[in-house]
Amino acid sequence: AQQTYTVSGRVTDAVTGEGIPFANIAVKGSTNGTSADVDGRYTLRLRQLADSLLVQSLGYQTGRYALSTQPNQLIDAPLRSAATRLEEVKVYAK
Repeated sequence: AQQTYTVSGRVTDAVTGEGIPFANIAVKGSTNGTSADVDGRYTLRLRQLADSLLVQSLGYQTGRYALSTQPNQLIDAPLRSAATRLEEVKVYAK
């Protein structure tokens, strides 16, 4: 029988601790992945284990979290805000 792995956890804002809805969770180097729910919670079932998870969400820096060889893992992923500064844009009509 082939070993299966379950990785679950919650994606949160590193400053506020609030869940980040619909963040993308992917296994590095593979096509396996999932999305977080509205509270930032996710569960990912894998047949092959890789070395890390990549967690992304718009407006946040990508997080990389190491995976262990345990069949059931809890990985909570706090993401830091991507400090993006927007410049003013002026539109004129002729």
